Amino acid sequence: MNLIIKNSDKRFNQLSDIYRRYDFSNLVREIPNNYYYIPPELLLNEFNSRSLIVSFYPINNDNWIYGRMLNRVLKITCELDTQLYFDILFLNINCSDKRPKCKNCGSPLNWSGFIKRGYSNHDYRDFENLFCSARCSTKYIHLHPEIYGLYGYVNPEIHAKTQLSKFLNSGTESGYFYIASTKFKEFKFGICSDIDIRYRMGEVFLNYSKIKVLEIGSKDYIGNLEYLVKKNLGFPKTEFLDWKDNHKFRSSFIKSLIELNQ
Repeated sequence: MNLIIKNSDKRFNQLSDIYRRYDFSNLVREIPNNYYYIPPELLLNEFNSRSLIVSFYPINNDNWIYGRMLNRVLKITCELDTQLYFDILFLNINCSDKRPKCKNCGSPLNWSGFIKRGYSNHDYRDFENLFCSARCSTKYIHLHPEIYGLYGYVNPEIHAKTQLSKFLNSGTESGYFYIASTKFKEFKFGICSDIDIRYRMGEVFLNYSKIKVLEIGSKDYIGNLEYLVKKNLGFPKTEFLDWKDNHKFRSSFIKSLIELNQ
């Protein structure tokens, strides 16, 4: 399936050498703000205003576009959007079937909406950690310890103890034990010191759709509660569980509460 580009095949053939002439270093200026370069080869129309010039024959700072203006200027001058700009110049593709796919399940990745995040939703230069969900990321990491090494907790029990130690040594005095629904028919359990921040971060990076606090207490109480839940679940390799495992999780949670309060 061709990308929606005016005269797509012919035009892409004309632009096929752009990839060789431009790379990350000369397409992006990150200091003091994010500016992106529009190569003159990409233009269909010139643009000239008091503060901005996009020209077939750029000089000085012509064709450098402030990030917040890029999408609008691309539409006017190139009849492209930021996703197609990224596809052509950063990925060198002219077919949507060639867009990045999840390394674990093969599903097409969603466009983040920002060039800085690309398809990884983390960093446009990150071509390694391309996953459609945190669940797929966790699965893939555990299946490839030879690649990820310590980044994948090969021994879930040791990882659980490490996470407990980190939480107990954190500056917080209290904590929350929560479960969060995600957009992938699964839920995640975990602990945190600020439930509002955790939800906002999870909504952006982990596809949270709803969060529910199950227990509030001191950091010692909450940290050990999470450890016992993981222990009673058999130290699972991930904190993301299918909803079909909800009964098993609830039993482990109740058992952990009883053990902790004896």
